[in-house]
Amino acid sequence: MNERVGAPLAMARVLRVLVVESEASERRRLVDSLAREPGVDVVGETANPEHAVALAASILPDVVLLAANLEDTSHAEIVAKLHSAAPKAHVLVLTRAVDGDALADALRAGASGYIVRNLDGGFMADTLRSTVEHGGPFRFRANAIDCPSLPVSPLSRRERQTLTLVAEGWTNKQIARELGVAESTVKVHVQHILRKLKLESRVQAAVYAAENGLALKH
Repeated sequence: MNERVGAPLAMARVLRVLVVESEASERRRLVDSLAREPGVDVVGETANPEHAVALAASILPDVVLLAANLEDTSHAEIVAKLHSAAPKAHVLVLTRAVDGDALADALRAGASGYIVRNLDGGFMADTLRSTVEHGGPFRFRANAIDCPSLPVSPLSRRERQTLTLVAEGWTNKQIARELGVAESTVKVHVQHILRKLKLESRVQAAVYAAENGLALKH
């Protein structure tokens, strides 16, 4: 049975995370990546969504990372069950590409938002903290995600390249190496992207890229 339960930590600011991922290698990567982040404790992991509901009820995590590749299961149904089992837990869907209808259903069921799967551990940990502190990076309103949908045209060619790599979860250092520019130049590109598209964070930029066909397909 692919599940593990860790002992709760007494530190008030430790973020307690439950990882739900059917692919063993991907689950191990997520757990190991988050475990390296200070203030994050992976208190449970499982491949089975029904096990996730039982685990959530017993360990009461702050955040549940729910993989988008679960088989034979409605994410909206699992999100609803998770909220019933652990009402204070925030559920974030992990995805490689944005499926608007499926995400809308998950958000209606109570999910706080979604995260692009290839984010590095530090960025993902920051997103989890932001979700707990502010209620989620994206909120569902009037059948739409509260994330600006603006034309891509204001971006230069290099900014579009940078945005695509941001959506893939690349760090500034990795983007700089890929594009053959200085890391400081990448930081400027990211700042310009956020300003031009009226976005507030790299997470919103990643979502924007996916929704506008700029994210690479896997």
